[in-house]
Amino acid sequence: MNVKLRGIWPNTAILILLAALLAFSTMGSSCGGDDDDDDTSDDDTVDDDDTTDDDTGDDDTSDDDTTDDDTGDDDTGDDDVVVEPADLEAPPFPEWVYRHWIWEDESTATSVNALIDGYKNRDIPVGAVIIDSPWATGYSTFEFDPARFPDAAQTIAGIRDQGVRVFLWSVSNVNTDSPNWQYGLDNGYYVEDGKTYEWWKGDGAFIDYWNADAMDWWHGMMDNVLEMGVDGWKTDGSEPSMLLGSPGGVETADGKKSFKEYQEAYYRDFFEYSRENYGEDRVISSRPVDSYGIPVTVTFSPRDVCFAGWVGDQDGTFAGLRAALNNLMRSGEENYVNFGSDVGGYRKGDERTDELMIRWTQLGAFSPIMEQGNPEDIYIWDFEDDTVDIYRDFVKIHHSLIPYLYSQGATAWYDGGSLWKPIDRKGGFYNLGDALFVAAMMEEGTKRTVNFPEGASYIGLFDGQDYAGGTAPEIDVPYTEYPVFLKVGEILVRDLAEEYTFGLGPTTPHLTVTFAPDGSDSFELYEEGGSGAVIAYEQTGSGLDVTITGTERTFDFHVLKAAQPASIASEGVGDLTSHDTKGAYDAADAGYYYDAEAQELLIKPGSASKGVRLTITDAS
Repeated sequence: MNVKLRGIWPNTAILILLAALLAFSTMGSSCGGDDDDDDTSDDDTVDDDDTTDDDTGDDDTSDDDTTDDDTGDDDTGDDDVVVEPADLEAPPFPEWVYRHWIWEDESTATSVNALIDGYKNRDIPVGAVIIDSPWATGYSTFEFDPARFPDAAQTIAGIRDQGVRVFLWSVSNVNTDSPNWQYGLDNGYYVEDGKTYEWWKGDGAFIDYWNADAMDWWHGMMDNVLEMGVDGWKTDGSEPSMLLGSPGGVETADGKKSFKEYQEAYYRDFFEYSRENYGEDRVISSRPVDSYGIPVTVTFSPRDVCFAGWVGDQDGTFAGLRAALNNLMRSGEENYVNFGSDVGGYRKGDERTDELMIRWTQLGAFSPIMEQGNPEDIYIWDFEDDTVDIYRDFVKIHHSLIPYLYSQGATAWYDGGSLWKPIDRKGGFYNLGDALFVAAMMEEGTKRTVNFPEGASYIGLFDGQDYAGGTAPEIDVPYTEYPVFLKVGEILVRDLAEEYTFGLGPTTPHLTVTFAPDGSDSFELYEEGGSGAVIAYEQTGSGLDVTITGTERTFDFHVLKAAQPASIASEGVGDLTSHDTKGAYDAADAGYYYDAEAQELLIKPGSASKGVRLTITDAS
């Protein structure tokens, strides 16, 4: 495919197992009518009223006391607080999970390092790497195979020194051909007295999470690699293989346990043991929801340990993309917070087209988690150069959204919701947080009919066009763009420090706060190791008031649909300087610039260490 560039903003056995799952109804799943071949034609879409509450998080994020005038007066000196600091408790997941993940199936020290280099040498950021299943001496020994990793500790240290986090693939069963199998059997460490179950990588027995001695053994083996600095586990789904052999549950040291109880214990143990002993920035990557190509939704990991989910394995085709999108939508309906899909799919890699890779890349960028794997030795750089350029840009666009994703993810966690908010599963429409509305590209071509929700208006994040709620225009979506729209009135916070292939610009070392005013709004900006900040605006009769609680971060404001300002006063500083040109504004430490043609107002208020209170007076 020859991509035309335009300006950019930025297995059968398993089927049987899952059928058994449905028959025994031990999963507690929500059922639907989809299958992976045509997931987008499902009629049981979610009720819009239940999933698109446009005020989600708004009412409790605009606490009046963050903008109360008694937090500072007009005669304050430099030592006085203008707006008191916020006190936002960081969520129970680390910010790094939102960075770009990569993985491949060879799993040797050489292949892992070459994979990382392959991305970085093309200026594609890497935040984490998954070392997949062949890494150990057996399933599950928790010992690196020395033929694959001659010095595993050094390999992991070298990866982490590059700022890249490390996941290890894992399951909860020990295979009969693993060197530690007999020891576990002799000591009674497995459920069902060591009964074995067939799964896709052999025969094995499952560890007994209710046997304290078994857990001491299991955790001791886990320590072998956790002590090397491993950041997380990719906890794969071998446990459904129990369903055929033990449909009524399994015997444990604590009596009979249902499949669902076992499943929860599995994911929770990997998560909690790692965090309690090696740091709260450890996570697991686990399935929130998967369908396995049958008309049933299967929930896997508990919500409160699934902060870096992926929605299972799909084909590298547009049908596979739609299957992934269906699982993403259902994960949102189940109120999981953070999840994504394998960009480009897992199976049938030889069927991937450039167009498929581009559209899945863009879907990944506008998902909470963006991760891309390389099964069958097919890498992003095996595609056309234009495709690589688009991939690079959308990874950087995803990274620019991390302040927004982390903050909205925190709000979703505390509110019991999801960062991914389904609107119409059949149509492929969803909100990513409160501010962004997305229309997924689900098939070939550059035309997309977009059904905008009622009750709001929108601005194209890539094309800059205005769109009215309740309309359904057909729009053109070049391969360098994606149908993502900013909801008028909502606040979007981004980090625009990266350079983009197609010139997103302008880059800035500050966080950029973008909004088109509509009444009032506030945004809770969460941060690790800090108190966070509350950003708020309110339209007044004469203009606009903007506040930021005290924070060490520095901000730029990008106000869309703005009127010409007569003046901008910053409490504690005075009037900000108006710059006549964009160049002068860019060179200055503080001030503002108004683009009359675009009706956009750019503001640099300076340091926010004591808080910011801006009074923007319209020229009219």
